[in-house]
Amino acid sequence: RAAEDLYKAQELPRAVEVAGVLLARQPPATPAQQRIAWSVTGQSQFDQGKFPEAETAWVQARQLATGQELDDLTERLSVAV
Repeated sequence: RAAEDLYKAQELPRAVEVAGVLLARQPPATPAQQRIAWSVTGQSQFDQGKFPEAETAWVQARQLATGQELDDLTERLSVAV
């Protein structure tokens, strides 16, 4: 949630940093938390013009997504490529 709040506040580098901490956590975060962290990372990187990094993050998020989230991430990924 902290990474999402930072993204909403347009503190993009910090949002990526906080999401990275969550993704490195041991024991691992839940798949839903990981998906959100990857999504925040992807969107933050995209908004900063870091398209290869955004693509990498969205691929990871997509692997954890289902239903409408999967469709949304597929669309975002197509924009980043």
